[in-house]
Amino acid sequence: MNTSGFYRNEDGQLLHGPTTVQFPISVDHPGLNRAQQDSYTYPVEGWYWFDSENEARAFFDMPLVEEPPDPLLVRARNPDGTYIGDDPSTPDIDEAWIPAP
Repeated sequence: MNTSGFYRNEDGQLLHGPTTVQFPISVDHPGLNRAQQDSYTYPVEGWYWFDSENEARAFFDMPLVEEPPDPLLVRARNPDGTYIGDDPSTPDIDEAWIPAP
């Protein structure tokens, strides 16, 4: 799941704006937009851009969240239905998981 976006730590609560952040009229900034993320000088009103929630949590020194497994993968099985384990001799390939049918 894509968790990139604008993040702000507000009193220990992580706020997230996936595509935009709008500011009140009293703030002298038009707001933040995902398409222009590289054009801003951060922080902007306390907001930063991060490529993932855990990247933001690490920056703000907050506990990381466990990433959910890729929903497009399923456990690999032998013809008899038993699970196939990962082969330790191929560290760059995880044979235990295959694309979902």
